Amino acid sequence: MQKAEEAVTAAQQQAAASAQKDQQALAVARGQVSAARTSLAVTRATQSGAALKDRQTVAGGRLQVHADEVLLDAAVRSGQASVAEAERSAQVAEQSARHAAGATIAAAERTARAAIDAALATARANAAPARQAEPGTVAQDEAQVIQDQNTLAAARQMLAETRLTAPFAGTVDQVSGTVGQSAGGGGGGGSGSQSSVVTLVSHQLAVTADVSETQVTRLALGDTATALVNADTPAQVPARVATIAPTPAGGGAFPVTFDLAATPAGARPGLTVSLSVVLARSDDVLSVPSAAVHGSGAHAFVTTLGANGTRRSVRVTVGLVGDRTTAIAAGLRAGQRVVVGG
Repeated sequence: MQKAEEAVTAAQQQAAASAQKDQQALAVARGQVSAARTSLAVTRATQSGAALKDRQTVAGGRLQVHADEVLLDAAVRSGQASVAEAERSAQVAEQSARHAAGATIAAAERTARAAIDAALATARANAAPARQAEPGTVAQDEAQVIQDQNTLAAARQMLAETRLTAPFAGTVDQVSGTVGQSAGGGGGGGSGSQSSVVTLVSHQLAVTADVSETQVTRLALGDTATALVNADTPAQVPARVATIAPTPAGGGAFPVTFDLAATPAGARPGLTVSLSVVLARSDDVLSVPSAAVHGSGAHAFVTTLGANGTRRSVRVTVGLVGDRTTAIAAGLRAGQRVVVGG
């Protein structure tokens, strides 16, 4: 780049010197024209006064001298030719100067462009090794960005865990922490023990019951039930099946959660609740206490008690079976007495 600038500067200086030289030649030509014109004027004056004598009286307004017009015309034409030739020489010199200056500047620009192209080629060649090393550098930078983002996310999680927010509406049952006590980390992914600071009891109470494997298959989410809550004043509350455990707990029973439609006055966690779930219904049927039915299916029977106290086993056809009563489809008639548990 520096060589290109020096070439342009040299071309400009050369053009300026050539222009100055041409201006000097033009000035000489113009001086020659001026001298020719002066010579013509002197010639005219000399010819006009050639016939005059010293101390001769001349009347105003009268022609006293006749010059040689042929000679004067020849002198005028000679002077005009000299002037025209000088002016042509000046124009040719000026055009030559301009052409030479333009050619010199064009050559300098070509030289400058070549120098610029060479400098760019050198710069690109020098930059090639750096570009080849860029992928590794970019990968390192991207890895650093990801690491910084993870650090920022962890810091934000720790900041969020400095506040305890109630996940639901409820009543504070117990406060385990004290001001200034160190509490264990939460869900931020860090290690360390967790400690309970506040125990919150939801206003929306739920009931968990263990249902046998023979009955759990007959339950479905959303089934309605009736809960008898042993609060300060026992009350029956509508309920519905909220969750059914996919696997049994201890004893082979399946935990089933029931949501209560309302919370009776005085109800609190740990109270005993009796649940009644209607799985099926049969109207206008004969029923006996479920404890009076022995066996099952085609081998189900009951023990009847006669008028004289005699007992007799009677085969029955069983319908719907409930916790308390069982429907009898055939084998008994209304009014017969049955033995319960005997």
